[in-house]
Amino acid sequence: FLRLADIDNDGDLDIVTSFPSALSVQRNNGAGIFTAPAPLLVPNIYVEQFALTDVDGDGDLDFVGSTLLQNTPAGDVWLNNGQGVFTPNGVMSHQYKFTGAMGDLDGDGDLDALNGGARYNDGHGNFYGAAATTIDARGSALVDLDNDGDLDAISSSGTGNAYFTNLNDGTGALGPSTFMPGNYTDNLLVRDLNGDGYADIVTPGYYQPSLLLNTGQGTFAAGTAIAAYGLPLALGDVDGDGDADLITAQGCYLNNGQAVFQQLPSPGAAYAGNVFGALGDLDSDGDLDLVTAFSMTSPGVSAGWNIRFNRNQTSLATAAPTATGIQVWPNPVVNGRLHVSRPAGAGNLRLCTALGQTVWQQPAGDKAEDWQLPPLASGLYLLLIQTADQPTTMQRIVVE
Repeated sequence: FLRLADIDNDGDLDIVTSFPSALSVQRNNGAGIFTAPAPLLVPNIYVEQFALTDVDGDGDLDFVGSTLLQNTPAGDVWLNNGQGVFTPNGVMSHQYKFTGAMGDLDGDGDLDALNGGARYNDGHGNFYGAAATTIDARGSALVDLDNDGDLDAISSSGTGNAYFTNLNDGTGALGPSTFMPGNYTDNLLVRDLNGDGYADIVTPGYYQPSLLLNTGQGTFAAGTAIAAYGLPLALGDVDGDGDADLITAQGCYLNNGQAVFQQLPSPGAAYAGNVFGALGDLDSDGDLDLVTAFSMTSPGVSAGWNIRFNRNQTSLATAAPTATGIQVWPNPVVNGRLHVSRPAGAGNLRLCTALGQTVWQQPAGDKAEDWQLPPLASGLYLLLIQTADQPTTMQRIVVE
């Protein structure tokens, strides 16, 4: 498995992989130049699904993952000291594997997990609760499937070719499983693809991936083949037009905003043979770069990865790091208060994650304004500042 995350809290994305055995990290210098792989946890712990997120509320990214210690599956929690050094903090379950899904199921402001079912965080990275509904899955995601304001679960079955959903009752308890056909996968790709505000699913097919469109009620229309080929690897806005594009093992497919995809010409052999992928801004230029990886496939063939930097002329890629007359403070942002001073004239402010997802935007009409940002996870964000008759500018900010 492959994740991009700021492990050492220095404002850039590092590469973390869990193959062929121990979890390892390649640290980024901020310009997309990486160190050699080094163990992130104890080297002899085999890691499968994992997430890197702040479970104890101290502003750095911790490790939650499915480990196999002495052939026993366990959902382990390791806490980060803020400098990329991790110490164990307990086990969620010894019976089931962690499915990769984290989110605030019970609305108490911290991140809960799926590990054989719902496991609830006490705010300090300690997880509790015997799940009323068992969720045995290869991979899962927590998203609002039925548009009722809480997080539901969507999973790929661990025992067969099917997906299933578990809807949240509003208190954090997940209801019974509702099954639907779908090819199994460890890497669930869930995002609104047709612009209706509901989370859709890209599922792998034998030759072509398929699309399951969300009805808005937590159910999905029958899958239709996407005009794309190869194993789906990642979703993200690679061309800066506000919708999610698709990366497969055969190339990059741009979304027209209505879940209609068109392939970009790909250099060389595209991404053939890769089974994992992740998008993120590796070189701090405001657009999404791509890391793809392949695991060990046969004796003598080792695991490895490739990095491809985004060189397309998109709205994010052409945004300058700074501009005359624009000031943003404080940075880091504390308590959600942000001041933006810029040339007079109508404009627009848009705040994106390092993965390109818009989390806040506002029209801007005055020369200097104070803004109250919504609650945001700690980390690196990109503030895009659009002003009439001037190029879009980009400012990196850190939210604490």
